Amino acid sequence: MVQGESYEQFVGKFKPKKTTNDCYTPPEVMEVV
Repeated sequence: MVQGESYEQFVGKFKPKKTTNDCYTPPEVMEVV
C-alpha cells in the first residue's frame, strides 16, 4: 500500500466499484486488513 493512499483507493485497484467489499477483495488484501 502506498503511503498516503486510503484503504478504499487501495482495494479499488482490485475490484469494480459496483461490488461489495468481500466479492472481489483478494486474500492478500484481507490479510492486510
